[in-house]
Amino acid sequence: MNAFIPASTPFPPLPSTAYRGLLDQLHVAARSSPMAGTSTATPIVSPAVTAGVQSLPVLSGLFQQLKDLLDRLLSTSAAPPLGDPPLGDPPLGDPPLGATSPGIPTPKPPRKSTDLVISSFNVLGSSHTVPGGERPGMEPGPARIRSAIKLLERHQVDIVGFQELQGDQLREFQKVAGERYAVYPGFALGKREAVNSIAWRKDKWELVRPGSIEIPYFDGNRRQMPVVRLRNRETGQEAYFANFHNPADTKRFPDQERWRDLATAKQIDLVNRLRKETGLPVFVTGDMNEREEYYDTLTRSTEMVAANSGPHGQRPKQMGIDWIFGSPDIRFSDFTRDRSALVKRTTDHPMIVSKARIKGV
Repeated sequence: MNAFIPASTPFPPLPSTAYRGLLDQLHVAARSSPMAGTSTATPIVSPAVTAGVQSLPVLSGLFQQLKDLLDRLLSTSAAPPLGDPPLGDPPLGDPPLGATSPGIPTPKPPRKSTDLVISSFNVLGSSHTVPGGERPGMEPGPARIRSAIKLLERHQVDIVGFQELQGDQLREFQKVAGERYAVYPGFALGKREAVNSIAWRKDKWELVRPGSIEIPYFDGNRRQMPVVRLRNRETGQEAYFANFHNPADTKRFPDQERWRDLATAKQIDLVNRLRKETGLPVFVTGDMNEREEYYDTLTRSTEMVAANSGPHGQRPKQMGIDWIFGSPDIRFSDFTRDRSALVKRTTDHPMIVSKARIKGV
């Protein structure tokens, strides 16, 4: 499903993405069959479908060819509007520029500029620092989250996209910082989906519309990742904030390139449709597990720029796998990749932070 939807509202997949999703599943099932020479992938289709595919391993290549053809055909057609209804309402896409809807009117750009500090922060999930984990010498997840909160305060962060925010860490964050920061999805979509959450200062920003997009993670298993529409309490400026975590190549999950590519394509489609259908500023944060490839693909296929881009949108001189991007109506400044001692005690990633200004009219 490639539609941007609130998780608790049933909304059918767009036809194009339903076909893509089915072909992805059949392709994985074919590759994972014993006759195809591997049993490492986890089938994500029903046993009846898998049994039929296992007898014909050659279908793997055919399905991939068909998917490529379908992608080329669909890329030439106009994408249908995003389903982005408020919770409990029937499906209703954001209105085009200049139009209004009963659910949410198109806001007029404020006269005053809107300033904020935004961060992308992989906080290293608790499971990595338990005894027997990859980093058992570090403090437990809840203790490290208290350090993460200190870092948010140090950099005066208004909005942050978290990755690997596991359940016990989220509970500690809400306990310690819940009066200052709101979080989505938090536990709203279930404990599993809390890991990729967006948090914002409640005294400066308010939630206009929550939503999510289905993104392939390890071995193509789908995860709901947040896309929220927020309004600045002082200026009235509205903007979209999306936060992602694309799969890395690991010992347990090798060769994740095709899933990163598919995730990137869905993120590009989301950004372009949000811009086309609403005209609002769009921010993207995330651990993309790619450097040059993600930057080049996103900036070639959208109008987005990185917070650490060089003059005239040139490639950043230094790239990590953690990113902040924004649409061209956003001006970034004072980009920081914090690798201080407190960050190193908190996580195995840098904390990246940037100031941003949405210009008024």
